[in-house]
Amino acid sequence: MKKYKVYGTVTVGVSIEIEADSEEDAIEQAGYELDDLDAYCGNSGTDKLIGVSGSDESVWSDGGIEWQEAEEISGEDEE
Repeated sequence: MKKYKVYGTVTVGVSIEIEADSEEDAIEQAGYELDDLDAYCGNSGTDKLIGVSGSDESVWSDGGIEWQEAEEISGEDEE
């Protein structure tokens, strides 16, 4: 059998606690304080789990995986 690496996406939600005068200010300030996911760890690599680094920040997955593309990574097994 051939071996494939299959790629997909999943929606991820992020939250951060912000002190602000209004909802609009809070959204703008959140963009300044947390502009990307920057904490990674797990299974002998830095691309396995996503996370955030602050105690007032959180990340979660929402929904199922949408599989989109497959790439052949090896041909027929030879035994």
